[in-house]
Amino acid sequence: MTEKSERTDPIEDENEIEQEEVEIVEQDFDEEPEDELIQDMVEVDIDDLIEDLEADENTRDDSIESIDKHDGAVFCIDSFKNFFATGGEDDLAYVFSYDQQSNNIHELIKTDKFKDSVTNVKFSNDGKYIAISDMSGLIRVYALENKSLHWTHDLDSDIESLDWHPSCNVLFCSTSDGYFYMFKFSTDEIRVMYSGDDAGLGCFRILKDGKRAVTVYNNGNIRFWDMKSGQTVHNLLQAHQGDILTIDLSPDGNLLATAGLDMKLKLINTNNYKIVCELSCSTKSESDEETMDEDRDSIESVSFCKSLPLIACVTLSGKIFVWDINTHVLRSQFDNNMIGYSKVVWNSQEKIYVSTLDGSLQEFDGRNLELSKTYKGHRAEILDFCLNEHSTIIYSASNDNFAKIFHLN
Repeated sequence: MTEKSERTDPIEDENEIEQEEVEIVEQDFDEEPEDELIQDMVEVDIDDLIEDLEADENTRDDSIESIDKHDGAVFCIDSFKNFFATGGEDDLAYVFSYDQQSNNIHELIKTDKFKDSVTNVKFSNDGKYIAISDMSGLIRVYALENKSLHWTHDLDSDIESLDWHPSCNVLFCSTSDGYFYMFKFSTDEIRVMYSGDDAGLGCFRILKDGKRAVTVYNNGNIRFWDMKSGQTVHNLLQAHQGDILTIDLSPDGNLLATAGLDMKLKLINTNNYKIVCELSCSTKSESDEETMDEDRDSIESVSFCKSLPLIACVTLSGKIFVWDINTHVLRSQFDNNMIGYSKVVWNSQEKIYVSTLDGSLQEFDGRNLELSKTYKGHRAEILDFCLNEHSTIIYSASNDNFAKIFHLN
């Protein structure tokens, strides 16, 4: 029987450990790398990359057509069927026809020079006329059928708003010195309605019955008028603290919405003239508002939904509020990160379109304020926009001297 050989633990046996020299290599970071892949790498400046991306975004244009007829800012725009009109800082107004299928634009009317910037263009509700006014008080009405000047009048006073009666070709306007005018072309009658309180008159609306009108003033007052007699039928004195900047009527005509510098949205019953509710759209406390007058916010535009009991308003600080007009509860809210809004409009369904001070248009689902699309193309703030009757086109006017046409998906 052979003896079993004694086995040793190589870890314990120092003789079994092979001694090796360890070489320490110091890398010279000044030497060029030998790896070919590393050699091919290009240094990227993150700031330059961000600038390039922002430049690409700034040059993006989603519009189908751009109109560059004006030599200055385009202040106002309106549409009727396949017609649209623009007015601008260059004291001119234009009327165009537009074919959405072929994208053909034809200039129908170029007005003679007005005395001052054109700030209002408005088609009559039957599309027979286009009314145009400038800041100095000059009004011209053109007939679309023969493209000729139909009527003109000079008020020699700053005109704030201009609009037609919803069911007949009677024209109305408001002035900065507080006067409300009605013009009847058929009889050459001019009716003047004056509040008597020496305040500027901004917005107005003709009520649903066609017999009454409502006017709002920069001192917060609201007046209802009987247009046949020219007399005030009801006053709401200091309904707002400060200038009332925007108003709208509900689709059934029973509610009037008013809003402005005090960040309050008020709903008023147009039948009994009572304030139904007051909705606050301010995110600041009263003490903050008192100490930060220079940063004061305002509600710039309000609009009723045509199919649901909702109302939307937008603010100069870039917020959208949607309220339920039955429960007076805030339905949804959106913050545009301090990029202000100038106007809000509902389409014939439940979509909201808003214009921004950075030159873009946004589309939202009005039920939850989910942002569905942003339309870019303008290089300055959008001063006015409107939808065509089928809500398939947006016509926009901007401080970049352009009017643009956007097709909606």
